[in-house]
Amino acid sequence: MAGEMAEETPEVAMGRQKRSRWAVISGWCLTLALYIVQACILIILVGKHHDQGAFIACIVLYLLVALPLFYFFASNWGEWCAKEDKEIWCVWVIWGTYIVAYVVTVAMIFCKVVEKIKEDDHLNINALKATLSITPVLLILLLQLAICPSYRKPVLSLSIFAALNIFDGIEMLEIVLMKNEGHLKLNTATEKSIIVFACTCFLLSPLGLIRNKFEANGVVKERKETSMILGPLEIVGTNLPFLILRAVVWGCYKYEASVFIAKNVISLVVALVEFGILKNYIQWGE
Repeated sequence: MAGEMAEETPEVAMGRQKRSRWAVISGWCLTLALYIVQACILIILVGKHHDQGAFIACIVLYLLVALPLFYFFASNWGEWCAKEDKEIWCVWVIWGTYIVAYVVTVAMIFCKVVEKIKEDDHLNINALKATLSITPVLLILLLQLAICPSYRKPVLSLSIFAALNIFDGIEMLEIVLMKNEGHLKLNTATEKSIIVFACTCFLLSPLGLIRNKFEANGVVKERKETSMILGPLEIVGTNLPFLILRAVVWGCYKYEASVFIAKNVISLVVALVEFGILKNYIQWGE
């Protein structure tokens, strides 16, 4: 028995990671249902308050997500999960295609649509907030379903941190929504800056995921060269501008944001330490 265990290959070990078929099917059905609901609501908002060209562009972008998704299902039919790093790249492509459609739609809505939404509309501000908040749920579901359970623990950690960053961006957009509801006064420059950096935060989510390399036996390692580029990009594109904007909004407009300010400070410290370790400025083990 000991000899058999010693000769077991990573591929065999990975193959022993079984998943309940009903749970996998239910999970994918839930993910697709949430995606369709979110896409329909956002597209309807654009179509109702924007021009026809923007409406058609949003439809096309959301339909494009079906291409990498169909390829993923066709390549991994039966198990519906990626087992190797090259297969997991398809998962990043799915998320990247989706997030582009999401960002374009969000930008259209917050630039020209939000100010036209009324409280008595069926799709009002509260419906928009709930719809935007579907995105972090989709990320967690996608990564848990589409990646082999051998990587379950590291994937859960990755998905939670990425989802937290997306929630951070959504919370920034809520400041703009409060302004349009009349609860907060913002100047145009601050409002546009919030929209730009929130969209940047969403766009950076797939880049943050590709920093990790999936190896045999459920091991996930950081891509050093990629992280040296993407780490500072995440600092400049997300946590630093969010920290500055929240400080401005808190100081000038008395908007309480201490919890997310603390999150941005902690994220900046962690990112700087990680960058220092990657550049060998800080020694922290092997």
